[in-house]
Amino acid sequence: MMAAFAGGLCALGILVLVQGIFPKRESLKSRLADFNEHEIGVLASVEDTTLVEDLAVTLLETVKGEDMGELRSHLAVCDQPIKEYAMEKAKAGVFAAILVGFLSMLFGIAGGGAGLLILSLVGAVIGYQLPDLEIKKKADARRVEFTRALTAFITLLGSSISGGGGITTAMSDAAAMGQGWVFVKIRNALDEAALSGTSPWVALDRLGRELRVPALVELAGSLTLAGNNGARITETLHSRAESAREKELSEIRSDAEAKSASIGMPVGLMLVGWAIFMAYPAVLSLMGISS
Repeated sequence: MMAAFAGGLCALGILVLVQGIFPKRESLKSRLADFNEHEIGVLASVEDTTLVEDLAVTLLETVKGEDMGELRSHLAVCDQPIKEYAMEKAKAGVFAAILVGFLSMLFGIAGGGAGLLILSLVGAVIGYQLPDLEIKKKADARRVEFTRALTAFITLLGSSISGGGGITTAMSDAAAMGQGWVFVKIRNALDEAALSGTSPWVALDRLGRELRVPALVELAGSLTLAGNNGARITETLHSRAESAREKELSEIRSDAEAKSASIGMPVGLMLVGWAIFMAYPAVLSLMGISS
């Protein structure tokens, strides 16, 4: 039984290695989607999928359950397809199971086929969960980057409105002036709103809720008041941008202080160790005299 299980693990490991060395060729739909960002969602919905990918996505949705919405927001802000992430988790689980099973047999920890199976399953569960930590960390960093880039967008938007342009035109102009993935997402949301006849602030609100960026949702709310009720928005945008910059500077200062403290601790420990090393012979000499 142990030999059969070990053979199965080796076969799965070879399959994972083959898929990594010889990845699946991209379809024509996905290659065309690279040339037209507005059609990515449509083309992805009709893109061919393999049985393994479907099973990986089904397993992911079953395991995550109610947390699937949060995971989708992480994937959306990181621009990672759910099928790719599901396959990444599945491969991580298989690799961890193979590694734990191999080490268990190598060091004689398993103590039989049942023990080997249990240890491999535990390794598979742990390995399957590890990508969640990485995607959450990456998504949090991307949200911080989005919030900081949004400050520049608000500044440009306020300047455009002050120049006499309408809110809709000013939003398009501000989004066109910026660079980076944040401005690309804002431009795509505004373009989709224009094509579908939706208000641009509604599109920004939808994007903010999809990516779970509270600052974008708040901006969309302010623009909604200005667009529907004709409220003065210029002063609000300038004050919001100023407060965002102050908050950003405060966060940068806090991070710098934390890094300085973390760097100072090893140096202090080295100094303490050096002092103990230098004082040790003198202490031994004094103890010898006193005795």
